[in-house]
Amino acid sequence: MKSNRILELDALRGIAALLVVFFHYTIHREEAELGFKLGTTGVDLFFIISGFVILMSLSKIKSAKHFIFNRLVRLYPAYWAAVTITFLVSNYIDFGVNADIFLQKNLIDYFINLTMFQMYFEVGDIDGPYWTLVLEMLFYILMLLLFLTRQLKNIQLYGSTLLVGIVTLNIWIRSSGLIHDVFFFYLPVLQFIPLFFAGTLFYQLYTNQGQKYRIYLLLGATFFAQIFLFKTTGRSFHFVSQLEYTAMISTYYLLFFLFIHGRLKFIINRLTLFLGGISYSLYLIHQMISIKIVIPYLILNYDFSFWTASLCFALPISIILAYLITALIEKPVGKYLKKKFILLFIECDNSKRNTWLFSSSILLTIIALVMLKPIFLSPSRFNIPNPKTISVDLFMEEKKKSIFSLSMNDTLSYVNSWQNTLIEKNDSSANVLTTKNDLYGITFKTDNLPSFKSSKTHFYFHCKSNQLNTTDSLFYLVIELKQDQKQMMLLKVEDVSSSLIQNEWVDFYLECELPKITSDDYNFSLYILNSQRREMLTEEFEFFLTEIDKK
Repeated sequence: MKSNRILELDALRGIAALLVVFFHYTIHREEAELGFKLGTTGVDLFFIISGFVILMSLSKIKSAKHFIFNRLVRLYPAYWAAVTITFLVSNYIDFGVNADIFLQKNLIDYFINLTMFQMYFEVGDIDGPYWTLVLEMLFYILMLLLFLTRQLKNIQLYGSTLLVGIVTLNIWIRSSGLIHDVFFFYLPVLQFIPLFFAGTLFYQLYTNQGQKYRIYLLLGATFFAQIFLFKTTGRSFHFVSQLEYTAMISTYYLLFFLFIHGRLKFIINRLTLFLGGISYSLYLIHQMISIKIVIPYLILNYDFSFWTASLCFALPISIILAYLITALIEKPVGKYLKKKFILLFIECDNSKRNTWLFSSSILLTIIALVMLKPIFLSPSRFNIPNPKTISVDLFMEEKKKSIFSLSMNDTLSYVNSWQNTLIEKNDSSANVLTTKNDLYGITFKTDNLPSFKSSKTHFYFHCKSNQLNTTDSLFYLVIELKQDQKQMMLLKVEDVSSSLIQNEWVDFYLECELPKITSDDYNFSLYILNSQRREMLTEEFEFFLTEIDKK
């Protein structure tokens, strides 16, 4: 029986997955400069492919139920398997890797991650690649709305309007907190709409729909819009220059032009098709298991070289796991569900009214998750006074009273080429996200601060970064306190940015009050996030704690 699959797209998926894998393997390492850092744009290729495939899918179905069911069956079984495996491995298996104590997530994090919408609950991803999945889901919702309103025929009009709106809003993104939140929290898919839209345009070229000159003009607009958004959206700007990004996006557009003209068959072979077949599972499962466990474990315990650990162990393990998830879960579960429940979801009472009711209920549920962060999931359990900036002199004076301190100088002898460095000090430990002498974030864990149990504590923090006062670096200082694996405090300091930018400062000194701790099991984390909620580079840091005087 002849397959309906488009082999070039499968091959492109395999290539995109491999790009992402090697990008993650070499992230924050010298090897990234060999060209592997360009793999950060692999997700951009995935987004173009999604635009193509989703419009193709919607063009071939008659029912919104059919589309929703197929998407859920396609995405969730493999995703649930990957989340579960990663959660269990990182929480319950001791590989002797120092940094693994900081990878742990609790059961609430796990169950919220299963929704694929964890960012709206302000819960971190159990594994790094999951951030793109909510963007895919939001794009599906937008396309489904066009399908339900019979507006797919006008997709060029709506896509063009979005392009103009996104570029315009991006110009004012720093002057409006609401616009910023729309871009990076409520509708993060807007950051990549040009690429998704480009995928739909390539599909129209592939199927000879619409006027070609108009499609070519719109493709040019999507290209320049995405390049324009480079510095203030997405994540690639952390790792590649705008020129490098432009070169990679140009390459992806060229590959699609070759594809629609039948000139891309040279990429089709057993390897690319195999990787394409497991690309979704490989994308989901490879990062934490490889770069947080397998590779550091082999390097630290057996003195393997980076490439030996990566190519001979981490990559094969990731591919085997991806193949097993695909062969034993994704395909059989999808086939079973389609066979057993197709009548319930597609054929049973397929009236327009019920289709609308079913689709609307799904959309409203998702929109409720997106727009309404449930109060009962709010992590803040104390009324914490707002942090305030202080002078250097006061900072140094208070430092003399510190009961615990940690600074960049304490990390220098421990820093290696890995992004996680564990520092032991005073029966405590601090996990520093770092590369060589550059710091990105710190997580402090201890059971040896008795004064935390008897009174409240002042927290003082000094940070210096040349990124902090640039026009594209709105940032947050995040202070998180966990007791018995439960989040007691999540404090985001946002108002420091404007002062730094206005005064062209590169560092700041901060003071705030921490709540009383009643348990030995607590974690204290602090890190700096940029406007995309990604950790920012820090050249210097220092923090210390003082006991509040009793009166």
